[in-house]
Amino acid sequence: IRDLVRSRGLGDVYKRQIVYSAQNGGFMANMLDYIDWRGDITIHQSGINDVDCLIMAQISYMNFDGVVGNEPAASFGEAVVTLSEASQRLFELRDSATKGLLLSDNDTLLLKKLASSRRFGSMKLAAYRAVADEEEEKQFGAVCIFPGDATVYISYRGTDDTIVGWKEDLNMSFQTPVPSQVEALKYLNTVAGTFEGRIRIGGHSKGGNLAIYAASYADKPVQERIRGVYCFDGPGFMNHVLDESNFKNIASQIHSYVPQSSVVGMLLGHPVGYTVVESTQLGIYQHDTYSWQVLGRYFVCLDNVNESSIFMDATLKEWIYSMNSEQRREFVDAMYAIVQQTEAKTLLELSVNGLKSAKLILKSMKNMDPSTKKMIQRTISALMKIAGRNIKYNHNM
Repeated sequence: IRDLVRSRGLGDVYKRQIVYSAQNGGFMANMLDYIDWRGDITIHQSGINDVDCLIMAQISYMNFDGVVGNEPAASFGEAVVTLSEASQRLFELRDSATKGLLLSDNDTLLLKKLASSRRFGSMKLAAYRAVADEEEEKQFGAVCIFPGDATVYISYRGTDDTIVGWKEDLNMSFQTPVPSQVEALKYLNTVAGTFEGRIRIGGHSKGGNLAIYAASYADKPVQERIRGVYCFDGPGFMNHVLDESNFKNIASQIHSYVPQSSVVGMLLGHPVGYTVVESTQLGIYQHDTYSWQVLGRYFVCLDNVNESSIFMDATLKEWIYSMNSEQRREFVDAMYAIVQQTEAKTLLELSVNGLKSAKLILKSMKNMDPSTKKMIQRTISALMKIAGRNIKYNHNM
């Protein structure tokens, strides 16, 4: 602890936070603790940092339907609502007998802490969008956040609980752009045409991918106004897409973070390197940003991802690139058709009706066209063989 204080030249406020962390089992602090530590420090006293950007990325997961306007006004003046006001209204709607807005326990706590803090409570929100379209296979969400420093932070939502949202994620393995990427670029252009200040863009999971895509394909005058692009454990892009010059124009502005056992953030290719953040969760559950460790206004960082992340990255990339685009499309569409037989619209519905869903899936596979069934079996078998070969290779090293 003493060496950390000396090496970073941290002031008294950070020393208190280090002692707090040590007294509570070591460096086990997340963005919720960050708000406790720094919620009374305004943006004017200490400017936006990367932990703030993670928090603002998380805000886009909140269901602000009926709370935040979905169309920007002439200068956002008529459309904005403070985060404190939005929080109060959101909880009123959730508690209403006619509304069923759902928040996770951590989201609920985050929103309450943000609303009551000096740093975040007065931030303004506008232009909330949320779309889930099964026909287009599109799931998109975004909201504008005005921190109070003459900038706007465009927060893109990651994959939500909808089945179609996960289908669109899988479509990224053979299709660019997917509908949400098109929507993200359109949203950025709309905001840039209405707001004259500097722009930050960010998101978690698919939201991070949308942030990079929108910034990379925006017109040059818009790109010149971008102060930072923040990708928190977001999937990447197919290699042929990365070869395009668009990404090079914005690469210096991209800040990419992944946890040490990252799976989602290691998928496909990325235009820049990444910073590894320590997580208290295991495996795929590290995708949950509430498990990411912070100290003061910094993330607790590690030198590299761990062996399990490297193994998953190598295995999945080899598997994906062992198929051509059409083969990937056929596999994804076939698996989606199986899940559709359950008539579930969300992962929650799928899990709640677990036994019934499993029976419907088995029935669907049994009645499947023989050639399609063979294709699915062959594709999954290829994945198992690649994984087995990589396990053997790593064991012999």
